[in-house]
Amino acid sequence: MLQLFKASPKNESGIRKVVQPSSPVASDKQNDQKLSPRFKDRKNHNQLLLKDQIVTVVERYLIQDENIDPENMTEVRIGQRGGFGRVYEFVNSENKQMYAAKIIDKQTLQKLRKKQKIQSEIQLHKRLEHPNIVKFEHFFEDEENVYMVLELCQNQTLADLLRRRQFLSEFETRYYIKQIISALKYLHNAPLRILHRDLKLGNIFLDSKMQVKLGDFGLATQLIQDNDLKQSICGTPNYMAPELIMAIGDSQTNDLKLCGYSFAADIWAVGVIMYSLVCGRPPFETPVVEETYKKIKKVNYIFPTEEQRKRMGLSPLSYEFMDLITLILQKDPRMRPSLDQIQSHSFFTSKYIIPAELPQYTLTQAPSKEFISHFKNDQLKKPDQIKKSPRNNLVILAQQSKTPELIFNLEFLEENLELKRLELELIDESLLVQRWADYTKKYGIGYKLTNNTYSVLFNDHTSISQSIEQQSNQMFSYCSVQTKDKKQEIQEYSIQSCPKILEKKMTLLRSFQKYLQQMELQTMLVPSYLDIRENVKNLKDIHVIQTFQGDKCMLFMMSNQQIQSHFNDNSMIIIDKKRKIGVFFSPKHPKVPYSFYINNPEEIKKIKPSAYKRYQIIQEYEKSSFQQYNEAKLQQLITAAIRQGEFYKRTQYTRVGWNQDNGYEYWIFNSKGNQQKRHYD
Repeated sequence: MLQLFKASPKNESGIRKVVQPSSPVASDKQNDQKLSPRFKDRKNHNQLLLKDQIVTVVERYLIQDENIDPENMTEVRIGQRGGFGRVYEFVNSENKQMYAAKIIDKQTLQKLRKKQKIQSEIQLHKRLEHPNIVKFEHFFEDEENVYMVLELCQNQTLADLLRRRQFLSEFETRYYIKQIISALKYLHNAPLRILHRDLKLGNIFLDSKMQVKLGDFGLATQLIQDNDLKQSICGTPNYMAPELIMAIGDSQTNDLKLCGYSFAADIWAVGVIMYSLVCGRPPFETPVVEETYKKIKKVNYIFPTEEQRKRMGLSPLSYEFMDLITLILQKDPRMRPSLDQIQSHSFFTSKYIIPAELPQYTLTQAPSKEFISHFKNDQLKKPDQIKKSPRNNLVILAQQSKTPELIFNLEFLEENLELKRLELELIDESLLVQRWADYTKKYGIGYKLTNNTYSVLFNDHTSISQSIEQQSNQMFSYCSVQTKDKKQEIQEYSIQSCPKILEKKMTLLRSFQKYLQQMELQTMLVPSYLDIRENVKNLKDIHVIQTFQGDKCMLFMMSNQQIQSHFNDNSMIIIDKKRKIGVFFSPKHPKVPYSFYINNPEEIKKIKPSAYKRYQIIQEYEKSSFQQYNEAKLQQLITAAIRQGEFYKRTQYTRVGWNQDNGYEYWIFNSKGNQQKRHYD
């Protein structure tokens, strides 16, 4: 015999009492006598009545009346309101068993689409069994409502937690995201292939042991194959992926490739949840939904600066956190990492071991430093191991799980990992111009590098420099003009025995140094994590060999085949000719660089238009600076030739150019008027 219960209105004390409903009790025969005609059409209790449509569901309501007495179900507390109904807390006072009941008023189920959503939610949810997914217990219905009995999560949702705490630490975020990923891997993998489509803080619950429980499958859908694409528009605006929003307009083209979306939409939502927990609000949140959509489609978001977080009493965002967020929030869904790759990112594998459980007090306050100290990871990878590991891990991953999604993404991911490796190499081998003072009209340009070396590049293309170590030893370095074998001789001198010819240049170095030190309090011109590099070895000989001042940026050509460009808006691009890559530092994301191959400008234009525009400016300025440099060099040579009597007029040369095989080419006339060809390497 079945026994059903429903919540009655609140009494004077504000506590609801459970009473027997007028819905089916005892046997089917009794039901037929008590129910209205539209209920008589039901064959058994496996059938869920939605208005005049009968939907058959496999599972019966299994709670027997000998196990639950209505008189013991005395306290019912209202929980949150969902898209289709309210959630109540049912307490059995005899055995203290507690449930959550989602109660949906049938008056809200007049439209067929809403009926189908409830049907889909029940059919999908009751199949799921995972430690990080809310357990579906039973369902039933009466004349007024549909009831879904679920596992109770006493500690509410991550949305409630964030409202109380405002911000969560990266330590806690790792803990929660790891469990969310575990639930999603279970849903996404065969045979389920379930796409949640409404991942958000309000749908992620916490049980009594602070374990994550993913819930609310009202918008979930099942894919037939891993590479299937969905087209229907649903979800919560702040968490929707660009391809999902773009489907609104692109669906009219009937091109599935343009307007479809798949598992990558859930992965995008994971990135939004991560950002929200640590930064306190979703990355694309605005008061107007249309503006939110615009920001999502452009992937327009910023990280809070170190100064902003300091004012709120928070620690700076780690490079690992910002790097992972940047990898996940990619406009192209194919470029987003898989769940396995997210889990193996350094954000999860370095610094701290993820605890099995967080203490209850973290519901209202941050975990103590003492608690966190127990989970420090003492077995961190060395930098060289980190560089070599990604590609090997990817090969192993491909061998272990050759899913269509992984095969589809493998080419993109391999290229990304190789680009990331080159980026790390570039950063390791870079010394950036931090500050400079341009006096090229008279002397040259003085600058300070990020290893605290002060230098001057003079108009005669020689340079003088003094590192912090040389300052303590009363030494300095002098770099002569480039020789024919394309090398510049760097000699070290003692200040006490400084050659007379260099005394004036040494005096100018001191003047530039004093002037630049007065600029120390100004805003940094490089990302802060590259600011101090005093202990980096094998970088002491890196120096500026040429500069170009444009109206939009300043170019520095370095001796290690790099071009550093500092733009007026404080963005910066490093072009590495040797590796054929570029790294773009945006003022909005100063700690998370965007890397690109310089031989693929169309790809840069597609993925990062702001980087593409700046790269075009650099190319234009580079040509101008090269021509300027050629003319200056040629002028020096002609002046020298005139002094030797080889020319009777300074204007008797025709042109200057560049030959890849021979270097600089120029044509001159001798004193007899005969044309001669010369090379300068």
